Formats: sequence, C-alpha cells, structure tokens
Amino acid sequence: MKLGFAGLGQMGKPIALNLLKSGAELVVIDRTDQAFAAFKEKGARGSTNVADLAGADVVFLCLPNAKVVQNFVLGEGGLVGHLKPGQIVVDLSTITLTTSNLIASELASKGVAFLDAPISGMESRAVDGTLTVMCGGARETFDLVKPLLDHIGNKILFMGPAGSGQLTKLINQLLFDINAAALGEILPMAVKMGLDPDLVGEVINSGTGRSYASEFFIPRILRRRFNQSAEIARPLARMWDLDYLPDALVRRRATETQAGKSGTGRRRNVAAAFEAPQARVKQIEGRRIVLIDDVMTTGATLEGCARALLKAGAACVDVAVVSRVKEAANRPI
Repeated sequence: MKLGFAGLGQMGKPIALNLLKSGAELVVIDRTDQAFAAFKEKGARGSTNVADLAGADVVFLCLPNAKVVQNFVLGEGGLVGHLKPGQIVVDLSTITLTTSNLIASELASKGVAFLDAPISGMESRAVDGTLTVMCGGARETFDLVKPLLDHIGNKILFMGPAGSGQLTKLINQLLFDINAAALGEILPMAVKMGLDPDLVGEVINSGTGRSYASEFFIPRILRRRFNQSAEIARPLARMWDLDYLPDALVRRRATETQAGKSGTGRRRNVAAAFEAPQARVKQIEGRRIVLIDDVMTTGATLEGCARALLKAGAACVDVAVVSRVKEAANRPI
C-alpha cells in the first residue's frame, strides 16, 4: 500500500512517523523540506509538490485550519486535480463542518472517498501513537482505513456519516473550553475565600472536579509557566477557523488593529501597555477577560487590546485562561 501525508507540523510530523510502522510506502508533503530528514532516514520520500500524492492509495491531511485545507484540496493546482477514482482522503485536521462537507462532496463527485477524522490529544500523545480519532464518512471507508489509524491512536471511533467526526470534535472542544473558562472563575473565588491555591489545585486534580483543562493549566498557573500556551492556542484557533499566531505576532496584530482605528498615537499607547509586567482582569460584554504573559493595559486600552486579541484567536485571553491566581483574585473587576 502507498500512503501520502500532507502537513508536517507539531502534530503531523509524529503522526506521519507512526504511520511508517504500518510498513506502507510513504510520501510526505510540506511547504518546506525542513522536516524531511527524519523521514528519509526511515525510507520515506519528501516533496513540496502536491502532485507527488497522486499515486497514494490513502492520503492523510493534517493542516492548520479550514482555509488551508480547502485551498490545499480544492484550490488552484490543488489535490483534487491529481486524484483518481478509488483513492481515499483522510482529513485529521480540525476544521469547520461546512468546509468538511464541501470537500467530501467535491471528492465524491470525482469518485474519491473522504473521511473526516479530527484528532484529540496533545503532541505527546501524537508521538506515543495514543490519540483519539473520531471519524465521519462511509462505514466501508472507515473499515479500510482503521488498521492505519490504529498506528496513530488507541481510541479510533466511527461516529457516523460525513461530518460526524468534526461535529464530535466540536462537542469535545466546547466542553474543554467550558472547563477552562470555569477555572478562570472558580480559582480566584477560592483564593478570595481564603483558601490556599496550591492546595485547592491538589484537591481539584485528585478529586471529582478534575478535567484535562485543570490538569494542564493549574500547575502552570501556579508556577507562572505561560510559555506553553501554544499547545492550547493551536487547536482552539483551528476550531474557530483562525490562523494561529505566536505571541509576538498576536501583540503586533493587536497593536496594528488599534493603530488603524485611532492613529499612531494610539498605537504607541497600546504598544507601551504591553510592556507593563502585570496582569489585569476586566469584564467585557459579560466575559471575564484575563490578559497573561506579563501583559497589562489600562482603561479603554485594555478593552481595545482584549477585543483585538480575541479576534486574533490569542491564547492569552479568556478561555485560555487565568494568570496569577493569587494576584488576580485580589483585584476588583
């Protein structure tokens, strides 16, 4: 069997490496050749040309968002023009239901089977091959692909017809977001009531209140480790169909957004505000907003930056969660 794989990012690269364990011939596609060495060592072929996926029996996609996936598959010179009837495309990306169904329909018109199969689990689980994969499409397509998916996950589930995988991922993300947002409310409340946040964290993560969000965030919050927000930002950005931006670019976008509205003077104020080494909490349209990573703004500037960051899909706002529990709890909203 011949496999193709497009997208060698944080999740895609370890997933593709695990697919090699199937013994199938593999060609990997990426925008640059930076990740190819690890595959060439194992006998796989790397290419930056989508046409090299034409000979694959099954093509896997693991791309950042709906826009990228749609362009890669259906855009000018895209994958669809290189496929033939009988091939299978498996999309491991987390994208919008509308885009997923559009791609499924277009491929079906070419006689190409499609499985939407978003994954759940962080990079460590991708490396270990223990991801959860939720699949939507034809049952016979799932049955053909499942032996391959068994190499990348330990929970492979058929959820129903096309789109069911993406719908299931949305439900999962909503629950995660709710848990993360709840931490932002409950932990400051606990501190205001006089409880020790370290001990509260231990109780939550060993008791019935624990969740993946609490296990991931609480230890990092208490140790002031905010440099791993990208692990959460990327899947959230994909879920909201936003481009993920590293912190520096998010800050630049927020600055430029404000500058465009109010001129260069406003831009300088916003840029200066980001340099203050504190965190602040404010209620904006009923949402509790917490800016982290040593970001602080004041007055109207806070609201402007928060809105810009939210629009940019920044990990340092709202659901991605609370910073400095002890300090934030003592600040009035």
